[in-house]
Amino acid sequence: MGNDPDRDLVDRLLKAGVDQLEDADAGRLLLSELSAGRPIEQLRELLQSDNEASVEIGAFVAAKLGPATRAVLADVAALLDYPNTAVRFYAIEAIEVSATADDGDIVARALALVNDPDDAVRWRAHHFQAAIRGGQ
Repeated sequence: MGNDPDRDLVDRLLKAGVDQLEDADAGRLLLSELSAGRPIEQLRELLQSDNEASVEIGAFVAAKLGPATRAVLADVAALLDYPNTAVRFYAIEAIEVSATADDGDIVARALALVNDPDDAVRWRAHHFQAAIRGGQ
């Protein structure tokens, strides 16, 4: 840490949870930088982190990144069983914006969350289901 500003941002997010507002700002900065060409593999570190706050930020970024998220889709799909409601919510959204016809198994797993115990996750899964029915 200290020599590589790109690495510093990822390291900061891997230690997330101390200041949620600051973490959210760093997450938005990462989203902006990934959209501008930062290697998406750095997002994988957040998605696979042992730190729940880091995983949540990573899932949020994946959901907002759009089709580029497909490069880490397997990592996102692994979050569909994550205990944190927000992580599952964002994972469904990330799958919705990045999955293709080749990802039927992952899409089916996301849609199965229409039976999730949490209202927000069920809503997100129903929204995804409606988008598929609507041809989006």
